[in-house]
Amino acid sequence: PSTISSTPTAISSSTTSGECGVKHLILDTSNHI
Repeated sequence: PSTISSTPTAISSSTTSGECGVKHLILDTSNHI
């Protein structure tokens, strides 16, 4: 359980900037369209 609970945080923290940027780009493009 500890590894399962700590894995998402590690993944999210390491890919936060990348995923946020992608999501923002998708949201921006969808909003513009």
